[in-house]
Amino acid sequence: MERQIIRLEHFDTWYAEEFMRITNLKTPWLVHQLYTRGHYRLLTYIVNHDRNADYFDAGMGRGASFIAMLLPILQSTQATGHVYGCDVEGIPLLTVGWSLDTYLARFRKHGTLNIGAVTGDMARPDRIAEAAKCRMVMIDGQHNGVSERLLLDGMLDAGFTGIVVMDDTTACPPLTELAAYAAERARDSWDLTEHFHETGTYLFDFGNNIEVI
Repeated sequence: MERQIIRLEHFDTWYAEEFMRITNLKTPWLVHQLYTRGHYRLLTYIVNHDRNADYFDAGMGRGASFIAMLLPILQSTQATGHVYGCDVEGIPLLTVGWSLDTYLARFRKHGTLNIGAVTGDMARPDRIAEAAKCRMVMIDGQHNGVSERLLLDGMLDAGFTGIVVMDDTTACPPLTELAAYAAERARDSWDLTEHFHETGTYLFDFGNNIEVI
């Protein structure tokens, strides 16, 4: 797969219609949530470049980042990509233009969401092993900087050379420190706060996967 170019100016004109086309979402309020808030459209944009890769969401919420990464993959019957995730509450039922049976069948094929995650759960050896082989990992967990650091170090020790998106890097001091640490270890890093989530959005490349212009 060729290196992905992320043009920040693209997001100034990347309206909800394009997001709806990529994701096939038919639920207006969910489109609004995913398109207008924070880093979600960045995740969809990156995954849409390679729907055959694997992705990991280390979150502790309702799975919005998981949805943002999974939806582009679900749109193609030829896609072989998979999204792994750990979240507390799980994902809301989506109206995506399919029957429930079709949606669930596609979800089970391409998505693995472990409901009921607890503090430190994202840093379990099996989760680290899943994350380390993925093209991109989204880190938006306990916000204590401990489990997130364990996950990141574990991935890198396992040879991770992918992309990391980290949220709340400005609003949360432990994650501010973690972002600085990750930037030292990454090949490239970009502070994208002004373009995405006002609480802080950081993008790291630990290989040669992306270029931000």
